[in-house]
Amino acid sequence: MENRRRQYVINKKVQFQYALLVVSIMVLAVNIGILVAVMVPGREEPLFTSGMTTAIGIAELILIAAVWHSCVRLSHRVVGPVYVIQREIELFAAGDRSARIRLRKRDVFQSEAAAINASLDKLQAELERLRGNPESIAGGSSESPWRDPGAEPGNQANRQEG
Repeated sequence: MENRRRQYVINKKVQFQYALLVVSIMVLAVNIGILVAVMVPGREEPLFTSGMTTAIGIAELILIAAVWHSCVRLSHRVVGPVYVIQREIELFAAGDRSARIRLRKRDVFQSEAAAINASLDKLQAELERLRGNPESIAGGSSESPWRDPGAEPGNQANRQEG
């Protein structure tokens, strides 16, 4: 099964904030470079003619568009997996026990997706075990893999936040 997303803007707010930040830094750096070149002491003639200034402006607009496009595409490697992880967990919670996270090879969060999938496998096995033995639910089996062995029932003080 082909697992490729064709849409590059997955989370507009996050991706556009990232792109805006990178573009702003790039524009600032280019314009500081131009100002430094223009303000060199001892220069009597103008560094740029009006035609050169127009060409620099057009080149800067093209550079802004290229950097913006690159930022959206690069952020897609982060935002896309977050979207897939959220979607698959919501499907599992809604009852689709076959829901698992499948990411593209170059996406980030591969190890996190594998850990979540392993947890979903354990949860599914536990649900099947409980379905086959309903009296273990009423009996409060201490054999559950989801119980913290170091914590007493009702005592959350033994758990450490991570």
